[in-house]
Amino acid sequence: MAAEGLDLSDLGLTALPDWLRDFTRLTWLNLSGNRIGQLPAWLGELTALRQLDLARNRLIEVPESLSRLVDLRQLYLGGNRLISLPEPLGDLPALHTLVLDQNPLTSPPPEVVAAGTPSVLAFLRASGSASVPQWASKLMVVGEGRVGKTSLVKALSGRKHDPAEPTTHGLFVDGLSLAHPELAGTRMTLSVWDFGGQDIYHATHQFFLTDRSVFLLVWNSGEGTQRGRLQYWLDIITARAPQAPILLAATHAADRPVDIDLATLKAAYPAIVGSFPVDCAARTGFEQLHVALVGAAAGLPLMGAEWPRAWAAAAEALTGRDSEPYLSAARMFQVMDQAGVGDPAEQQTLATALAHRGQILFYPDDEELSDTVILDPQWLSTRISQVLDSPAVAAHNGLLTGTELGGIWPGMPRAQRLFLLALMEKFDICYRVRESTDDALAIVIAWLPQTPSDYGAEWRETRSGHREIRVEYQLPILPPGIPGWFLARSHRFGTPHRWRSGAVLRHPDGVHTGLLRTDPGRNRVELTVRGPMPGGFFALLDDGLNLTMDRYPGLRITRWVPCQGHGPCEKLFDYSKLIARLQREQTTAYCDEADEHVDIAALLYGIAPPVRAFATGDLRHLIASGFNALRQEIAGYNHDNQREYLRLRTLVQKAQQTHCPSVFTIVPDGRKRVGKTLHTLRLYCEEPDSWHPLPGADGCYEVAELSDWLRTVGPHLARTLQLLRATVPFVGPLLGLTAHELQEQLTDELDLTRQVLDTIGASSADPPLAPGRPDARPLSHADTDADFRTLKNLLLRLDPEQRWGGLSHVLTPEGMSLYLCSEHVAAYRPAVVP
Repeated sequence: MAAEGLDLSDLGLTALPDWLRDFTRLTWLNLSGNRIGQLPAWLGELTALRQLDLARNRLIEVPESLSRLVDLRQLYLGGNRLISLPEPLGDLPALHTLVLDQNPLTSPPPEVVAAGTPSVLAFLRASGSASVPQWASKLMVVGEGRVGKTSLVKALSGRKHDPAEPTTHGLFVDGLSLAHPELAGTRMTLSVWDFGGQDIYHATHQFFLTDRSVFLLVWNSGEGTQRGRLQYWLDIITARAPQAPILLAATHAADRPVDIDLATLKAAYPAIVGSFPVDCAARTGFEQLHVALVGAAAGLPLMGAEWPRAWAAAAEALTGRDSEPYLSAARMFQVMDQAGVGDPAEQQTLATALAHRGQILFYPDDEELSDTVILDPQWLSTRISQVLDSPAVAAHNGLLTGTELGGIWPGMPRAQRLFLLALMEKFDICYRVRESTDDALAIVIAWLPQTPSDYGAEWRETRSGHREIRVEYQLPILPPGIPGWFLARSHRFGTPHRWRSGAVLRHPDGVHTGLLRTDPGRNRVELTVRGPMPGGFFALLDDGLNLTMDRYPGLRITRWVPCQGHGPCEKLFDYSKLIARLQREQTTAYCDEADEHVDIAALLYGIAPPVRAFATGDLRHLIASGFNALRQEIAGYNHDNQREYLRLRTLVQKAQQTHCPSVFTIVPDGRKRVGKTLHTLRLYCEEPDSWHPLPGADGCYEVAELSDWLRTVGPHLARTLQLLRATVPFVGPLLGLTAHELQEQLTDELDLTRQVLDTIGASSADPPLAPGRPDARPLSHADTDADFRTLKNLLLRLDPEQRWGGLSHVLTPEGMSLYLCSEHVAAYRPAVVP
């Protein structure tokens, strides 16, 4: 039987119907949202399949017969119960999209899955020879300063107690070998990370706290749970690593009973394994703690995960080195090659996996950091602690000068200083000053002033005739790093008014101003933006704030929206409840302060859903909904729509694991070739609110086969065309043109593009709907441009070297993926370190 595709999604199927076997020419098949637990081997006979969607079923395994689908390009397996994948899948020649989210996979392990489709395929190919179990993980030892964490670690490993043990500055990394409780002869190795407990170090620790660890929370029983801040630390651990087991260790417990309400704590924090009173000097209580630690370590989801034998050997050769704390990326790949991992794709995947496991620090996508690999996190933490502990930096309210840096890191080569300062900025510990007349290099967040400066006059002067958008975030705790990380990320909007818990921020246009304030007593963060059109700047700052809070996946956050429209009012509305009312087609909410109903649309003016809202559920459905809503709002040509489009596009690109420019026009260029009218594709800079074409012939490409392009990108181009019309007044000076001149030029170009779409018929670009399901969405999701890989393949035909006319790919501090011209990219480049 012949059919292009079938949509059998959400039908409650528990097995594949046998009649499907007759559809040998299917190119796509959608079986998502059913209850299928097992796939028949004959599915591999449908060799014409290019797209197969099995998401949100109950699959426990994938048959090896799928490796016969040699034309398969897209395979969706998210939301199942898969523990492993068959190795032959790695040999599928056309497969470029493999979605595996929300599966309890151990092979490939999560760190490989998180690195994307190429990494998963490389892992499967490498596993074809032989694999070995990995009996290694991490033990994270946290708590307040001077409670005995280092002494406890020594006691666990049988070393002598030192009553004068010095306090830990930053981080100390050790090792602990444990016998597996059930597998005779198997030893588990825990990398023990002992963190300094002083407040100034807390923000730096957050980057090392992961779910793939056991946590040992230490407190001094003589000082009590309040001084030990148990609830604070439990909240921090739960926010950063919500699935990790937690053991409570009460030190100095030899001569006094431990006063702790364990039942209440376990009810609030189910990850708590138990409470264990110990005394490091008397060596009491450690037998029970040891047994609990062994059990928790053995139960970690990655304990015993299979790795290709060559990968395991290369990882040992790399991380077992004890000569230097860091090395070049080229040298790392050389070590891997000597250990038997010579394929460049496998080398990149192994490096990414080791970085996810916390064994190395490697940032291949960062221009400044990509050439250096950190092998010793303790060395790094020590260097950073030297800056944080500097009395000179503290005395200057966090100002780090070149002179002071030379004294902190004496004799260090410039390249290494450059790398460490860039890494500190990557970790949002500091931000570099772009222009300085007083030898200033950076501002260290932890040493900003505690109290705010007098910003009242500057803030009040922005009110007259301007609109205001304000949102408050209620958090269970204010973790270290909030708002510090946000202040570092938004430093390009900085003003002289900045302090440890807030800042006044100014948009480059000079007319929009933001104010961030935190209230530690109430665990609240408030963001306000004022100006004639505050939506764009608010969305930018709000994205950065949400990205900061997204670092704590277990943090329960309530978003409050203030009442407005009828004068001063103290009423706050729960954002999620407002959205729920809209979904029920209710357009107003009741304000009990004013005893009247207010318009929900007015309350939500300029407030976009946080990025974390798109991280749950079916990402493709959520993005489709977002694009549909955006399409309905485009008619107003609001500048904010450009930013929202780019925001949604970034989510799509991350889901598809591909990036490419996507803002362009296509116009006839007046020439013909063998009876065909040639067209010109022109790429645009994607700076939000300032989209503009590149000057001259930069970013221009000849398009001969127009039908191929419009079949793929027609709807996308039509939507982009509408968004482009909102751009003109902001970008004239950048191109050496007045706004009026640019208006005329762009109007002509956009009109010609519109004519191209009208002449060919953009609607013809829509793929057919699923047979028999006229209301179903097309499986290819062309309306959301989800398949950016197809778009990139088309662009690569025009520009195989990916020069893109000089556009640079930038991941902004707010997490947005942009392609920018040289003028706009300069705003995101760091200052030069002397």
